[in-house]
Amino acid sequence: MYSKHLLSKSTFVRGIQCEKSLFLNRYKPKHKTPHDSVTLDLFNKGRDFEALFRAQFPDGIDISHKYGKLISKYASHTESLLENNTNITLFEAGILHDDVLVLTDVLHKEGLSFTIYEIKLSRSLSDTIKWDLALQYHVCKSVLKNIKAFNVVLREEDNKFNIIDLKDELEEMQTEVKANILKFKSVLASKSEPSISMGPHCNKPYACEFKAYCESNINLFS
Repeated sequence: MYSKHLLSKSTFVRGIQCEKSLFLNRYKPKHKTPHDSVTLDLFNKGRDFEALFRAQFPDGIDISHKYGKLISKYASHTESLLENNTNITLFEAGILHDDVLVLTDVLHKEGLSFTIYEIKLSRSLSDTIKWDLALQYHVCKSVLKNIKAFNVVLREEDNKFNIIDLKDELEEMQTEVKANILKFKSVLASKSEPSISMGPHCNKPYACEFKAYCESNINLFS
């Protein structure tokens, strides 16, 4: 069974930064500027830290090992595993709700309750991380219902783990999350590219991959 989705945690965070970037990512991806070596190195370090934390769950099942880039299959396979196992730990578990798909870093089921861990290389909580987790919490609680804890795992010295349960704080963000989901779906449903001028948001929190595209359009009409 295949699952279609309109938003993910990465596209949701992209929309928070700039709705035009969200639109371009869907309809004009060829205009992206490739990541530089510094950014790619940071991605690799993040994956290494994630693997370090996951090693604490030696029996964990990685959904991505079975399906790779076939993201549309993650949710149904996750659902099947959760239905047929009382106690299980999954990596990259796919949870789909209302056309939004999230892949959790670590999802642990024990009886009827669930504990989730989202792993971040950062040593502190940024607004971007909170938005990322708030969307995931929205989707997960809509499907799994009984979430015992929703944790972020931050990096400390010597790659030690700082585990923080953000469930209560994320609950307070849900009204805004739902409003943004509706807004971003509207952006993606439109065939018109949003008219948004370049500004500080082009570099915060990340350098946008469509900066060169937007700059070239400015030059065309200046």
